[in-house]
Amino acid sequence: MPDLQAKPQTQTASQRWLVMLGVGLGVFMSTLDVGIINVALPTLVQYFQSSFPEAQWAVLGYQLISSSLVLGATRLGDIWGKKYLYLGGLIVFTLSSLLCGVASSIHWLIAFRALQGLGGVFISGLGLAIITEVFPSSQRGRAVGIIGSVVSLGIALGPSVGGLLLGWFDWRILFLINVPLGVVASLLVMWVVPTTERKQEKQRFDLLGALLALVTLSSFALGMTFGQSEGFTSGRALWLLLVGAIALVSFLAVEARLEEPLIKLDMFSNPRLSVGLLNGTLVFIVLTGGLLITPFFLGQVKHYPTSKVGLLLAVSPVVSGLIAPLAGTLSDKFGSR
Repeated sequence: MPDLQAKPQTQTASQRWLVMLGVGLGVFMSTLDVGIINVALPTLVQYFQSSFPEAQWAVLGYQLISSSLVLGATRLGDIWGKKYLYLGGLIVFTLSSLLCGVASSIHWLIAFRALQGLGGVFISGLGLAIITEVFPSSQRGRAVGIIGSVVSLGIALGPSVGGLLLGWFDWRILFLINVPLGVVASLLVMWVVPTTERKQEKQRFDLLGALLALVTLSSFALGMTFGQSEGFTSGRALWLLLVGAIALVSFLAVEARLEEPLIKLDMFSNPRLSVGLLNGTLVFIVLTGGLLITPFFLGQVKHYPTSKVGLLLAVSPVVSGLIAPLAGTLSDKFGSR
């Protein structure tokens, strides 16, 4: 991977916090949008006279694009520099939000949501990397904690804000609200985020690895989706999961042989890194699993009204958002372990 170094010594304290504001706005906008669209699905079904599975593709299209392309996006950030790719992601996300807000059919909305996912992958994949380059090591833990707070607040406010906006305005406001936020974030990133230095030698992008990663993740996501709706013995689910497994094996074989792969597999020989990634995966499985099951429990078992469900779902992310900066500060002082 190329040796990219930002120039934190040229950044004053106020400039670093402006970088945090610009990057944080983009991250907040993308995480807020995920929760908002889930709340809007019943409204979209009714407005466009479509079926619920069809409307779900407005969520699934975004997730497929953003999850499948994240490895390629972060690698491009290493090769070309993170600032302008992040800025490009913000612009694409903002423009596609505007297009979602004026969509004339559910099919156009799905297409614009996929485009929104393309912008979102650069925001989510490169935002934290920019923050870790801009802030010195003595402040990095707190900076990362603040970004964690922004993510938690975006997740927490999504259902609540979405429900309130749907009660006051038309569903289109859920997407149009991103436009002013995106414009402000883009201007801040353009003005205050420093560029990165790169080695002069040309770096190669692993196109084959990126395509195999895309096939692996998208096939797995679609296979799990059809498996849940049609049963995991259905032909479509089995074929997609089989394609995903073959693509994964092919991806690993390709990455092991290339000099400049998308992922250097030998880095997983570091036990601290591997255990840390495993722990992170388990934590996110627990957190997202809770977010998936809890709304059904509160609504269908406890029979709470939608407004109360939204407020209860917001409690955990809000508390996490408040604690994350403290956790980051303690990490700077005592060490992350």
